[in-house]
Amino acid sequence: MMSGLGIGHLHLGLLWEKFRSAYPEAEIKVAVPQQLEDLDATTEVPGIQFELLDAPPIPRAWFKSLDDTEVVQVQSDRIGYNWRRVKGEEVYPRFPYVRDRFEHAVETVTGFVEEQGLSSSLAPVQCEVVYLNEIPAMRGGLGHGDPDPVLRLWKPVEEVYPGPAEDVRFATRHRLPKDDRLAGGRLIVEVQPVMRLTDAVPVYRLSLTVRGVPVGPSKGDILSFVDFGHEVIVRAFASITTPGMHEEWGRQQ
Repeated sequence: MMSGLGIGHLHLGLLWEKFRSAYPEAEIKVAVPQQLEDLDATTEVPGIQFELLDAPPIPRAWFKSLDDTEVVQVQSDRIGYNWRRVKGEEVYPRFPYVRDRFEHAVETVTGFVEEQGLSSSLAPVQCEVVYLNEIPAMRGGLGHGDPDPVLRLWKPVEEVYPGPAEDVRFATRHRLPKDDRLAGGRLIVEVQPVMRLTDAVPVYRLSLTVRGVPVGPSKGDILSFVDFGHEVIVRAFASITTPGMHEEWGRQQ
């Protein structure tokens, strides 16, 4: 999430030309609102936000690879890179590759902004690193069944009325420890029961998000935050999933 990008409707087509050789497909999406961590609040308070506009909102651009697995997302206050499974059989390219692609996206967008004279004061407001994993549900005859064999954050209550849970969803928030790559932030863990699109198998979608403030405005500070976020997510994933699943996945300690 950036301040000062200054990218409008007319700039998105020009920007695509900078990405087109690696991302030959493009889509226009509705812009996503900024989701900022209030680091002074101890409790998350839901609210309703209203915004009065004197012009149509600037959309979000998706620049996609031919196989749809890689997406660069750009809007007036956001630069992002996503790798995703589309058919379900793609092999995750590992973190160094994802980090390099994100760095290239940041360099390309910020270079374009400077070239077009759109801004001279780019600065990150907050950054986030997100990991999504779909874990096959352990079905016990009802819906998704109990995630207890997979997730250590959840423990079922025995003999609860009127019977076992059909599915489970929850979220936890964790204040992150001090680090020289982080001015402040949180880890958010969310679990949702969904049906996998590729084969209609019931899965639990586990998302881990590190969101917070980097220590400075430079590209190096942003990448240091990304490295820190990756380390937090790797450790958190290992701690919230069960040893039995680690063995089944062949996870190395």
